[in-house]
Amino acid sequence: MNDVWRISRDRTLILQLHRERNPGLYELLGQYSHLRLADLGRRSAHTWVHGSHSHADGYAVGLTTRTELCLLELWCRCTGLADRTVRSSLPRDERLLNTTRTWIRDVRARAARPVIVRVESDNPFGTLLANRFGWSLATVLLLATRPTRGFPPVSPPAGYRLRRYELGDARAFAQIHRDAFQQIVPAGAYHRWAQQPNCETFSATRNGEVVGLMIAELRRGGELGDFNLAVATEHRGRGLGPALLAVGVGSLRRRGARRVVADYWATNGPAVSLYRRYDFHIERAYSYFRAG
Repeated sequence: MNDVWRISRDRTLILQLHRERNPGLYELLGQYSHLRLADLGRRSAHTWVHGSHSHADGYAVGLTTRTELCLLELWCRCTGLADRTVRSSLPRDERLLNTTRTWIRDVRARAARPVIVRVESDNPFGTLLANRFGWSLATVLLLATRPTRGFPPVSPPAGYRLRRYELGDARAFAQIHRDAFQQIVPAGAYHRWAQQPNCETFSATRNGEVVGLMIAELRRGGELGDFNLAVATEHRGRGLGPALLAVGVGSLRRRGARRVVADYWATNGPAVSLYRRYDFHIERAYSYFRAG
């Protein structure tokens, strides 16, 4: 192979490179651990490898959405400095950076949509690439964990009630999700998600109206869990979020999960405060860059 990026349908190779690069906690294609070949086979997922000296020394995993193509993983072996003011003294690094930028521009043209490059805080190649070409930072995703044991009980605020999910709650879930995350998830999809065997789902109500949700999801392997938590706009700031978080973490603990993971945007002040308050420890940060 030459010093070039190429499409790869060898999922086994991609999975091997991913495991070498990500031995700990990560977020990729909806998984935090136990990534499988089938995850890489999603129709909207794309994979590439970088080849030089007759072997693969880098890989990329992309996900296409309606509005953009996000390179969720982009890693390659390099030896340069992650500083936009310093040019690497090694010609190979300069070639690698320029080759990668050219490839990303080609990917953008083929996809006919903007490309976002996600870079982990411990990815020197991605950091060097973003700094070298002055890509603008769009946002930062944080992954934080805490043990499920020792989470304090939290009662719902006066006038609110927590109960298990019931048929008919999904319509309210879809609206709350849209307002909280600016994402459209149909009520039918929410209903199927809420009833998955690995999920326990709870609704927060006031005067019989659903105003908050918690889906506590046990992940592959059984030791890690995560959750989807949202509260209707007009009911925030009253202590309902902590009560839903407590019931979700308790559900995961009862089902054997040892750790719970939260992922949230660094610009989401209420989420940052909530997870700091309950001793979630940030384990990884992903910076999202607009590739120029």
